[in-house]
Amino acid sequence: YEERRATVARFLNELPQRVVNVVCRAGTHRRATHPTALVEGEAISGVTSSVSSRVIAAFWQPAESVSLTVTAFHSLIEQDSQSEVLSPNVVDVPGTGDAFIVRGVGSYGDLTDSLAFLSPFRKSLESYSATVRWKPGFAEFSSVTGWSRNHEHYVNDYSPFDGSYLPVLSGGAVPAGLAKSSEDVYLDKLTEELKIASASGGRLDWVLGAFYTRERLEHWLVENAFDDSYQPIAAFAPYLSLFYRPSSFNEIAAFGDVTWEFSDQFEVAAGIRSARDTQDYTNFATGAFPQPDHAGQDADTVTD
Repeated sequence: YEERRATVARFLNELPQRVVNVVCRAGTHRRATHPTALVEGEAISGVTSSVSSRVIAAFWQPAESVSLTVTAFHSLIEQDSQSEVLSPNVVDVPGTGDAFIVRGVGSYGDLTDSLAFLSPFRKSLESYSATVRWKPGFAEFSSVTGWSRNHEHYVNDYSPFDGSYLPVLSGGAVPAGLAKSSEDVYLDKLTEELKIASASGGRLDWVLGAFYTRERLEHWLVENAFDDSYQPIAAFAPYLSLFYRPSSFNEIAAFGDVTWEFSDQFEVAAGIRSARDTQDYTNFATGAFPQPDHAGQDADTVTD
């Protein structure tokens, strides 16, 4: 990190001397340790989680009428496995009529899991923005651009659920076993706003602008089946189930408003905004838990 910070500093020193402010910060870093996890029948101590973040911001003014502001942010959350309080067994609760209600019997202890697989979690966020302002005198022009990416990764032990369902899925050919799912969610977002506004100080103030945003989402979920020896089950290869759900969202808008100041006590303002958005989505599923594939599109235009 110190090497990167030095590189950024050298780059900024080569710019004209109108660099006003530069901030480079490592942010926060926290690490926690949870007591125990029972994985594959063995106790694993020191299951940890951590949170870290970094941010850099720079402001550059090459002329009195022009300025540039740039920011970058990165955050990361990691966890070796979930921390839950689980029960090793359940029993029926009597006297509940037709309802099927169970309660836990015993406990592995606080923050101690009994899992066939570790269940790590990871979430990262990176965000970048740039703002350009130009004031030629009669008006002020501005451009604000932003881009971000969010990635979430999950691993879950589905053995108590889908692992016990393997005999049903195979018609009795495969005994109950183990199941593990891996899930990834990616979200990319781009935004851009262009705006021109009248110079302040007059009785007439006006603003004209345009806005655009684009979002892309990808959702992957893959589940695999194993026998009690942690070997892949050929009958459910290459995966027990696979889900893929991509979607997108786009919006473009134009806006404007005007304000006339009749006096210090009275003014009249009016504005308009027109936007059009489109959405696309797809659902693809295959494996032992099939769902109907479908795709769709939706578009709306809103003026207010």
